Amino acid sequence: MALEGSTVDDYKSSSSIVRDAEGQLFDEQSRQMLEPLVGAAAMRRLEMFAALRWLSRLMHEYVDSWANGHGLSESRFQILMQLKHQDSVPLGKLAARLRVTPRAVTALVDQLERDGMVIRVADPKDRRTIRAQMTPTGRKLFDKIWTEYLDIPLHLVDGVEQDTLDEIRSTCLELVGRIEQAGRGKPKKTT
Repeated sequence: MALEGSTVDDYKSSSSIVRDAEGQLFDEQSRQMLEPLVGAAAMRRLEMFAALRWLSRLMHEYVDSWANGHGLSESRFQILMQLKHQDSVPLGKLAARLRVTPRAVTALVDQLERDGMVIRVADPKDRRTIRAQMTPTGRKLFDKIWTEYLDIPLHLVDGVEQDTLDEIRSTCLELVGRIEQAGRGKPKKTT
């Protein structure tokens, strides 16, 4: 699973990533699809979203594959990570923290509970609220693998300048803010 010493140039045969005249990477397939639809200027602005979707999907698949090797999924590992830092967490709060639906968290907690990693407990202050709590079995597995998990993204960004990573983070979060300000999931019509 390790990508030691790999660069984007090592993957040219399996993707359409190429360098432009200025040495910047781009996805040739995205450009070929977008340019006839929106023109060159808009294409250059939109291809970033295609790259983000691709990165997000690949990162999820990569981490999910790693997690499967430990009897988990990426999402179930994320729940364990949330529970590591608090004794118990309401299921609704888990959903909000993980940016998923309450229904999705319920299914994930069901799986973790079935595997003995998590139990459901009543909230002592509000009997209507159900909380998830990590079991000793879940804590033992989490403690064994969490540093290995952190090595995945750290290895992927090895050699990337911190200023570049800061700019990517800042730009992504600015776009998150714009989407949330515009009304989550409700794109404005441009016609």
